[in-house]
Amino acid sequence: MKRISLLIFLLIGFTFSCLAQPEHRITASVGFYNHTYILDEYKSTDHYYNEQELYDYHNYNDTIICTGNRTELKSKPINLNIHYECMLGKRAGIGVCVGYNNLKIKQYTETDTTFSSSVNTTIHYWGDLHKHLFIIMPEAIINYFKRTHLAMYGKLGFGLSLCLEKNIIYADSKSDSKKMFRSGPSLQYTLLGIEIGGMPWRGFAEFGYGYQGVAQVGVKYTFKKKEDRVGE
Repeated sequence: MKRISLLIFLLIGFTFSCLAQPEHRITASVGFYNHTYILDEYKSTDHYYNEQELYDYHNYNDTIICTGNRTELKSKPINLNIHYECMLGKRAGIGVCVGYNNLKIKQYTETDTTFSSSVNTTIHYWGDLHKHLFIIMPEAIINYFKRTHLAMYGKLGFGLSLCLEKNIIYADSKSDSKKMFRSGPSLQYTLLGIEIGGMPWRGFAEFGYGYQGVAQVGVKYTFKKKEDRVGE
């Protein structure tokens, strides 16, 4: 609750700060390999969570049985982000990002039976885990370099992540589902952003790490107040 109250307070302050500014932007982007995807990929089929703790070993005479749970991430490393930005001058700006990511994870039990140097592996598929992740985070923007058709910048965002999980378990030709809601902090650090184009449309690419992705590509639409356009 404290996190949500703090986020609301930040968004109210952000709104009042932006109302008086002459330059505003709406951006849409696709992010690749965000923080949540990377963590779930690390835990997927190519990696055991913790082999010593998770696996049970049984030795019956000369037969060794090794059983453990594994997961397999089936989603693409893509998420969607919408940004609103307002520039506070030539060097800095503030914004807010809303993002969405959907992860699908298969769950199964793998059993390895070793007998006389031969290994027999059996897999029992028993469930699906669906994660719907939403993020909202205020952002700070610093321009490294800005010209009419080219700009380079960095960004730092900190906010809230909301995750709705649905775990579907299959047993005896039936299925049962459990839902869980989680919330926590979200962070995005963009070391380098590059935007190219004229007014009002520009293309951009960003590189960093966090809940928006390691890389983002998209388009920006810039609109200005009438009094600012008269002075151009």
